[in-house]
Amino acid sequence: PKSPGAVKRLDVDGFLSFNVAVDDLFVFDDDEMEELEIDIPEIKDESETSAPPPPKTLTMISGEDLPPGVIFAELCDASQLVGKDDLNRWGELQEMLADGDLLPLELQNIYDGIPKATEGGDKLDEVGFIALYDTIDALFEEDDDEEEVEDQATSEMETSKVKMELLEILEDLNNDEERLPCGLEC
Repeated sequence: PKSPGAVKRLDVDGFLSFNVAVDDLFVFDDDEMEELEIDIPEIKDESETSAPPPPKTLTMISGEDLPPGVIFAELCDASQLVGKDDLNRWGELQEMLADGDLLPLELQNIYDGIPKATEGGDKLDEVGFIALYDTIDALFEEDDDEEEVEDQATSEMETSKVKMELLEILEDLNNDEERLPCGLEC
């Protein structure tokens, strides 16, 4: 059914009946399923399969200001350890290296200075990773503190300069013998 007066438009009833007809086209009976010969694989019980689980997908970990525990959980392997190669997936660290904020030699020295996990060889456990994170983070906090001290010193110098200029103007006004004290000239 079309809308009254419209050549190419359907009304609500026509639209609903059209959708029902289209839906009926895709409903299959059991006989029709056999005719299509669709192979549906059997779902095997997990106890029957001895295949190992799929390997963990290695992706770049990014996100600003993620806590170190979250970064560690994303970077660690099945034995809960993080190696030097795993750090290549840490996006924020890679940005620091690319921007020159942290040199590869500095990273290597920091990594070598962190106690390693006893069972992991040259890998870090969570405590070691957090120590690495905190050491790298501390490198950049000092820069922020130095900038604040420098900004404060500059501000104090500007304030001192303005204060001296104001005192000179007041002294010149007080030394002018023709002027009466403040407020008496009116």
